[in-house]
Amino acid sequence: MATTFRDFIQLLVRKLRGDDEESKCVIDYVEKAVNKLTLQMPHQLFIGGAFVDAEGNKTYETINPTDGSAICQVSLAQVSDVDKAVAAAKDAFENGLWGKISARDRGRLLYR
Repeated sequence: MATTFRDFIQLLVRKLRGDDEESKCVIDYVEKAVNKLTLQMPHQLFIGGAFVDAEGNKTYETINPTDGSAICQVSLAQVSDVDKAVAAAKDAFENGLWGKISARDRGRLLYR
């Protein structure tokens, strides 16, 4: 079981890639100090089991709704990025394990 968010992201990426070994995935994190903790969050798009920059390296500010301050810059998906993500999801559903799971079981996994 993943003990930290960073470990969870590493585990998630490895599982989606079909890797069972404990190899490190290269993920570009944004660091933010919150409540005496340093949070590390991926800021790239997650397409086809990998974190990638948006086409044209476009970004936008994520705004903190409590005070209006900028939290960080995150990748701004373009139409071509969405097309790639949809194609990757379709391929994963049609050729991967996800499509072989019953709709009821998929729903249970998503609910968790």
